[in-house]
Amino acid sequence: MIKTWDELELPVLRALADLEDQGSSEIDDRQLATAVALGSERVALALRRLVKADFIGATEHREGTGGRPRFLNIVLLERGLRAAGAWPNL
Repeated sequence: MIKTWDELELPVLRALADLEDQGSSEIDDRQLATAVALGSERVALALRRLVKADFIGATEHREGTGGRPRFLNIVLLERGLRAAGAWPNL
């Protein structure tokens, strides 16, 4: 079943904003998957989309040959801050 922006990307952005607000540093995909209670594959999909659309910055890393991509050092960019409600829309 296809998840919409409100069901997938937006909860990931809000969870990331909460983690940053709590002082978490070096946030990764596993922390976000736990925070939003979505599977790691769904979170990885959201993160790929959010990186491409310049909502977040992240380092993509593959574990081994053909391994599943991991996202490390995830941070909200201005667009992501605005979407998460943590930054004003001017």
